[in-house]
Amino acid sequence: MKRFATASALALVLSGPAYADITPQQAWDSLESYMSGFGYEVSATETASGDTLTVTDITMTVPVPEEDASVGVTMPDMTYTAKGDGSVDLSMPESSQIVITFSEDGEPSEGSVTLGMTQSGMVMNISGDENDMHYEYSAESMTVTLDEIESPEEQLPPDVLKKLADHPLTDKGLAAFLADWQGTGQSILDPDTRAV
Repeated sequence: MKRFATASALALVLSGPAYADITPQQAWDSLESYMSGFGYEVSATETASGDTLTVTDITMTVPVPEEDASVGVTMPDMTYTAKGDGSVDLSMPESSQIVITFSEDGEPSEGSVTLGMTQSGMVMNISGDENDMHYEYSAESMTVTLDEIESPEEQLPPDVLKKLADHPLTDKGLAAFLADWQGTGQSILDPDTRAV
């Protein structure tokens, strides 16, 4: 079964305790719904098979109205698998890329930035219920590298990168993530937590 999902998009939430069973579809739908609050539009192809939901072709787009421009982000594939205990495991490839594209005036891409992402031993489990999901994760290592910058002008205009970093949706997303993170009581530097 394939489903084409279009909603609005941005980030993972770290929140409350587990209460009830959830399905892979509910886990993905929750992430989409969470993202929609930040004004990002995401399109993805969903393929369900048994207890597994594979989400591919994930593309997020956010407008930059003041510049009549938009920023698109292509994300790695995600696989949601029911564990049989009411929770869902989320996995991503050990090696993948995140591609950020920039367009102006509705024209094709004016440039792009490609980030390489590698991880080893990443385990992410989603529990809770449909309205309150809890993410617990760990990894032996995770690395993000700047692999490539492409631009018709041979360099990406600095003001484009600055506007992306200073975008109000970026600020809103970071603020929400930090608030959620503080609520978990975990520390990135604390080896006794499952967070990395």
